[in-house]
Amino acid sequence: MDADVKFARDPANELHFCVESGLDFNVETSQSLEAVYINSGDNPFELLKDSINYFSSCSVDGVKFVIQNLMETLGSGVGGWVSLTRFYEEALEQSIARNFKYNNLETAVARASEDFMPREPTFQTLHIASVAFNSLLLGEIVVPDWNIDKPGKQDFKILRKLVFPDGSVLRSRYAGWPARDCLFLDPVLDRKSMLKIWNLNKLSGVIGVFNCQGAGSWPHNEVAQDICNATSTSSSIACHVSPHDVEFLEEVYYISGSVTKLPRKGLLEVSLKTLTCELYTISPIKVFGNDLLFAPLGFLDMYNSGGAVEALNCTKDLSSCTIKIKG
Repeated sequence: MDADVKFARDPANELHFCVESGLDFNVETSQSLEAVYINSGDNPFELLKDSINYFSSCSVDGVKFVIQNLMETLGSGVGGWVSLTRFYEEALEQSIARNFKYNNLETAVARASEDFMPREPTFQTLHIASVAFNSLLLGEIVVPDWNIDKPGKQDFKILRKLVFPDGSVLRSRYAGWPARDCLFLDPVLDRKSMLKIWNLNKLSGVIGVFNCQGAGSWPHNEVAQDICNATSTSSSIACHVSPHDVEFLEEVYYISGSVTKLPRKGLLEVSLKTLTCELYTISPIKVFGNDLLFAPLGFLDMYNSGGAVEALNCTKDLSSCTIKIKG
């Protein structure tokens, strides 16, 4: 259940969870199927040690702690939320290191948008656009959180294109950013612009193109809602995608099911219906001799195919080439 959770602290050192339905009108506020009631006592080290140790003993590989910002509501009377957060973060990090010795990577993940509600189509376009634009700032200091599905609700057709059987992920190097020609457009409401989000791998680039028009509107915008209602969700709009949308690439191959060769500022027209998207991998070309062109594409059955290429080492005379592949 997607819900907003509020905390209150009473003199008995108890944490009370108040679960609300938030923006999901399909959830009744009286339901609380996943809430937890904890008597925290005075020592978070003992609390976290015991709870995380339980997961570790059940062969869980790692844990994710969310909504940590709500420490702000608990700080009164105990030194303030900064002091309290430091106290609990130290306990959390020590417990993680103790219980997950071989998988204790710490990441600064931060919420970059509202909750993602996959069963509500009007939120999907807003979610994609808001995270992409917020990542321009947040992506420089944290790992923006695009949100996830709940256990038992995953789409394994999608997951198999993202994650290898060993659990490793073809992850790009940075946060996804809007392309330069999208920065001052409204990809949700102007009825003509598509959103292009780009990223870099070690040897290639990737661009996602999204038609976010006609399915939702920005909050607190009555005019926007009228525009949204007047826009057909089946209508298509077009844009141009170019290797120029990704920095640091020159002569390239352009991949989307088929292979197309484009110069640095070449254009490829893309037409998409609302709530549809397309992914393109962009890979530099190596020239061997006069007539042999080679581009490391990676695994084409994965979304970020070029993320699988770790290294490309060629001899000085280009007579041979060695590729290092992840996965």
